[in-house]
Amino acid sequence: MLYNYFIKYGPIFSVRVMRDYTLKKSRGFAFVSYYNLKDAENAKNLSNHDKILNNPMRVTWKKNVREMNPEANVFVKNLDESVTVKDLDSLFS
Repeated sequence: MLYNYFIKYGPIFSVRVMRDYTLKKSRGFAFVSYYNLKDAENAKNLSNHDKILNNPMRVTWKKNVREMNPEANVFVKNLDESVTVKDLDSLFS
C-alpha cells in the first residue's frame, strides 16, 4: 500500500514497515527510500498529513535517535479531540 501511494513521486529503492515481531503488528511507522533526493523531497513536502487508511501521515526525514537531545521534547496535554497532527505541526513550526 505504501509503495503504491509513494511511487507517484518517483522510483522507489525500498519500503520497510517497522513491525513488533512478538505481536506481528506494525509499529505505526515505515521508511520509504528513493533513488533520487528530489523525489524524496517531493514526497515529503506533498504527502505530509495525507491519510492512508483514514490515518494522517507525518512525513519527515529519518533521524538518528541517538543524536537527538532527550531534553528537547515538549509535552502537550489537555488537547481538544478536534486538534490534528497538522494543527500541531503548524503551531510549532
